[in-house]
Amino acid sequence: MLEKDLSALEKKSQIIKVHKQFGHASIDNLKKLIKNAGLLDKELCNIINDVVESCDTCIRFKKAPPRPIVGLSKASDFNDTVSVDLHQLHSDLYYLHMIDEFTRYSNAVIIKKKSFNESLYSLLDRYIWCT
Repeated sequence: MLEKDLSALEKKSQIIKVHKQFGHASIDNLKKLIKNAGLLDKELCNIINDVVESCDTCIRFKKAPPRPIVGLSKASDFNDTVSVDLHQLHSDLYYLHMIDEFTRYSNAVIIKKKSFNESLYSLLDRYIWCT
């Protein structure tokens, strides 16, 4: 293991070896391990940071940063953005579902055929009724 009177290059070599032996241990885990051995100092902290941050394997298999689960709404007022989706209830029965993105107001209308004209007329009829 590490000794206090090693050169910086020898310490780095030893840290690389320990890092790999412990399954590419994280910076915190390596520092905890070295601290428990009573060998942690400022120089060794810097070497551990350099070794882990420059490890090709750790870089390649690094976890992706977390992404937000919910996005911000693109709408800033009622009827600014309306989402429309066509759903099938049975083989010959559909409904058109509409949601205002700002208020989250939801509305639906049943349509008989899955055609552009039928959907458009139902949408306009319901839209005029709602406003």
